[in-house]
Amino acid sequence: MGDLVFTDVTIGIRCGNQQFTSHSLLFYNVGIAVDLLWDWGWTWKNIYMVNTDVGFYMTGDYKGGSMMVLDSHFEVVNLGISINTNKGATDAEQFSITLENIIMNSVRTMVIHGSSNSLLKGGSSTIESWISGRVYDDDNPEGAFVNDRKSRMAEREPSLVRTNIVATDGYYIRSKPQYETKSPDFFLSARALAKGDGVSDDTFALTVAAAIAKEKGQALYIPMGSYIVTETVVFPAGSVIVGECWAQIVAKGKYFEDASNPLPAVAVGNYGETGSMEIQDLLLTVQGPTAGAVLMEWNIAQDIQGSAAMWGPPDTWKNIWAWVADHELDGGPSQTQIDIYAARESPYYLPDPQAPEPFKDTARFVGDPDFNDCHSSNPHCAAAWGLSIISSTNVRIYGAGLYNWFQRYTQQCVDTQDCQQRVVKVKNSGQIWMYNIYTIGTVEMINHGDDKPVLAKDNTNTNEHPFTSVVNGWLRASTGQASSDGDDDDDKDDDEDYGTLNDCNGWYDTLEQIQSAYNSIPSECINKYLAKAFHMSLTSSMKNYDKIMQNDYHSKFKVYHDLVEVQSRFQIRKYMLDDKAEGWHCEMSQHRKCCDQCAGGGGYLDDICFHLDCFGPNQGSPTKCSSGKSKVVPCPTSVGDLPDALTWVLDDKEKYFSNLEKNYGVLRDWVKFEDLDVYNVYGCVWFQHEDDPQGLERCQNNSDTFWRNFPDLQRNFKLEDPSEVIKTAHDKTANLLTENEMQMRMAEFALIPWADVANTLALPAMSMNAAVKNMEGIVRVANKKIEEDRQQGIAAIITAVLFFIPFVGEVAGAIGVTVLRTIIDLAGAFADIGYSIYDSVKNPDNVLSNMFGIIFAAGGMRGAFKAASAEWRALKQDKIEQLPSSFHKDVTAMRKMQASCKL
Repeated sequence: MGDLVFTDVTIGIRCGNQQFTSHSLLFYNVGIAVDLLWDWGWTWKNIYMVNTDVGFYMTGDYKGGSMMVLDSHFEVVNLGISINTNKGATDAEQFSITLENIIMNSVRTMVIHGSSNSLLKGGSSTIESWISGRVYDDDNPEGAFVNDRKSRMAEREPSLVRTNIVATDGYYIRSKPQYETKSPDFFLSARALAKGDGVSDDTFALTVAAAIAKEKGQALYIPMGSYIVTETVVFPAGSVIVGECWAQIVAKGKYFEDASNPLPAVAVGNYGETGSMEIQDLLLTVQGPTAGAVLMEWNIAQDIQGSAAMWGPPDTWKNIWAWVADHELDGGPSQTQIDIYAARESPYYLPDPQAPEPFKDTARFVGDPDFNDCHSSNPHCAAAWGLSIISSTNVRIYGAGLYNWFQRYTQQCVDTQDCQQRVVKVKNSGQIWMYNIYTIGTVEMINHGDDKPVLAKDNTNTNEHPFTSVVNGWLRASTGQASSDGDDDDDKDDDEDYGTLNDCNGWYDTLEQIQSAYNSIPSECINKYLAKAFHMSLTSSMKNYDKIMQNDYHSKFKVYHDLVEVQSRFQIRKYMLDDKAEGWHCEMSQHRKCCDQCAGGGGYLDDICFHLDCFGPNQGSPTKCSSGKSKVVPCPTSVGDLPDALTWVLDDKEKYFSNLEKNYGVLRDWVKFEDLDVYNVYGCVWFQHEDDPQGLERCQNNSDTFWRNFPDLQRNFKLEDPSEVIKTAHDKTANLLTENEMQMRMAEFALIPWADVANTLALPAMSMNAAVKNMEGIVRVANKKIEEDRQQGIAAIITAVLFFIPFVGEVAGAIGVTVLRTIIDLAGAFADIGYSIYDSVKNPDNVLSNMFGIIFAAGGMRGAFKAASAEWRALKQDKIEQLPSSFHKDVTAMRKMQASCKL
């Protein structure tokens, strides 16, 4: 938010947000310039407050948050910053402030911070640097909370600053040009050469258009669209590029497939060039596979201050989201989840696989981490760095949020602040000044050389979820220069200093993690780690299921019934019209009519008279007549605006119902045949009277157009409600988890073998984990219109039914195996998991049925652990191969690891 003026108002801005940057704001004759409700971190730059009562004002119940104000001016202001929020139990739980390069002119009081009892007097002077918050510097290498801390300001390179009315030597900032004074002739449309249709190859067209625009001194205007490029497009030095509504340049093809030879989709200038460049409102994307695509290669340096710049989707970069998605959920109605390995952001899928997988050539770019320092016992170490500063000098950061919200697409790690181990690395660098660094979900905030890592727990606000950790000033590398020789070994595995996992005290969340670390795990620990991982998986699945269903089964299954009803009616109509149902023909009734009833011999509007040929000698003839018999006509493919009255005749009942059940998921017993009103004469409403209740219907029968004998869904078709079975299954699984906690305590005291616990939980954990993954990506439809997203809705409900795979046989018995398959068909591609479960239901003598029969047999579960473990050990390979493919892979891996230890 920037380039705004607020005058003569009581409150200029009332705002609250997570992380935000605001710049170039003028407040004149304002009561409260900024009424700040809450934030995690907010950077304010080039703020000019004149004749204002209070500059920044914050009060209320919110605890925590931070702000950074730099290069700003307060003139004739009573109170610059007023913070009066609740004070937390620790220093990290109160609002923190960082000021740098602030001009005061006739300011009564600059800062009153009620929570920390901080006071900064006003007057007329310049504040170089002032902090009320957490600081790490040479005096406080392990960090300290400081109040009223004045310190020296970071030295600023002359090429980076400019003096104006707001600030002296403020960091240069250039607003996004609007070109409002330019004539239309200033713009050359890319559509003159390129298509932007998402299909055509526009590489040559965009390259030529950019070159022509530059030579003619015009701006290249790229209208909204998707422009496919199969090789690098170069924007020459001196270009002005303006997109419309985030027009997309899409890299595609073999040129971009080789990860070992990365190539740019867009090159901004050529290597080593200086000059000008203006780019705004573009979206750079890919259409895979494009493992070797570099979206943008910036080659050009400014020739005058701010001349090489980019705005919107360096020397000057502003409002840039420099992020490439690691996951994609925009794939149409199916909402298919795709992991995109783009080596950017903390990916949601980590630690499966662990970084740098799947990339092999990690030395391709200077500074790329290889994570060889990470010990296999800590699966959260090899995770994407949020920020790496390596062999660098003069780096200034004023506000940066670095977050990791997920492990394997689940968020439990946010509360425990351990989604990943590390996030910021500073190595062999000097003159590094970092202010207002806030993190979420990481154990260590900043790693530097031989320093102890800056731990998030020391700086965490535990009052406000999601528990941000804030460092207001990190100045441990604010002196010296960059170096490239030597190795300060700051990539060492930090777990060596903070608790190495060994002696069976390790913790692994998943089977995959155990498999990855297998070679370093003592054989006697395998089953313990497996048991704990499976228990965690089951617990997580249960929580996710409860969250989705919200313990309101009946309302969900009412939606399920209504969705099936709507989708079935749609499927019948689709088969009859769109797909021209087999086994039918259509007839059109013909009235008997003679030429003496055809005025003037008939015309085009009277179909019967026209075909009778009532002209010449036949005109007026009482004997030249039509037969009056129905004639066969092609069946329509849509109702249309003026449909004909037809009778639909079913010639082959078996073929019709067989196709309807097999290909469209509608059962024979659900279908009725009726007269469908396809054209309504609205005048009939006048015939509806209290003394003649049948008048409307009689008028419609005489006036409306009908399709006779057309198939439709029975009004009260039978669909069993399996909700009670599911509720019972839920309770049984909860009992299993409760009993398992007791079994694990017994195993801790060596009263039972860990193998019994691991072997019993393996298949339930794998089953429910597979189902919940399918479930999480499907929209919740209970509060939506039934007509919308009906296939996804059916998939959501049937997946809920199949979620408790141990009891799918009972579910199938409740709703009928045939009906179960029908409902799966109605969900189409959205219920893939349903087909594999359906096949298992048809074969009750399989591994799943046997194991679950033992585990969930009537009576107590305690003896089931021993019996299930024995069944597991007796499994033969042919039985294992009957399992669904995803289970087969995991079971094989688990048994291979168990072979190294005594079961």
